[in-house]
Amino acid sequence: MVGLDDLGDPAAPLLGFAFAAVAARRTALRAVHAPNLPPLYGHGPVVGQLASQEGGITGQAKKALADTLTPWREKYPQVPVAHTVDFARPSGVVLRAAAQAGLVVVGRRVHRPALGMPIGPVAHAVLHHAAAPVAVVPHD
Repeated sequence: MVGLDDLGDPAAPLLGFAFAAVAARRTALRAVHAPNLPPLYGHGPVVGQLASQEGGITGQAKKALADTLTPWREKYPQVPVAHTVDFARPSGVVLRAAAQAGLVVVGRRVHRPALGMPIGPVAHAVLHHAAAPVAVVPHD
């Protein structure tokens, strides 16, 4: 299982590690993504977009995740992949998905501020609460 917060280039090291690990174990991969929600101020079109499964923010996030996984699916065609987008606290999303995982892959940004935690809040929560083994993959 791999947890993705950024679907751009930083996802490549995580996905490379996760797909290689799953391919070596001849099992399936589950990718989860918990995008940041835009701020909501009262009633407006954003509330309707969030409720829509096909269009709006939910549809865009699902398409972005599927597009991010496409090159890796082509590189590892033997790996079955399931993916989920959940608009909830990222650490909770990853921990719920980790409950059935044999390995949890999360990222750690290499360039962190001098003061502060060397890992982010999601990696920290997963390291402390996941029952499965955890791989923390550094990325830019």
